[in-house]
Amino acid sequence: MTLTWQDVEAIAAALAATHPARNPLRVAPQELAALVSALPGFVDDPGAASAERLEAIQASWYEALQQ
Repeated sequence: MTLTWQDVEAIAAALAATHPARNPLRVAPQELAALVSALPGFVDDPGAASAERLEAIQASWYEALQQ
């Protein structure tokens, strides 16, 4: 499966699976972008995420860990 910045829910699920002990609310935007870029299957431009997109991923990641 390939991931792009548009795949907020899939990225969040992958981050939750890869980093289950991390608190997403304590991850800085630049670090979050690096974590997403390092995910297997991520094929988008690492520098192309907007602040709003990163916030959406962060919130979705947090929600995924709460389930």
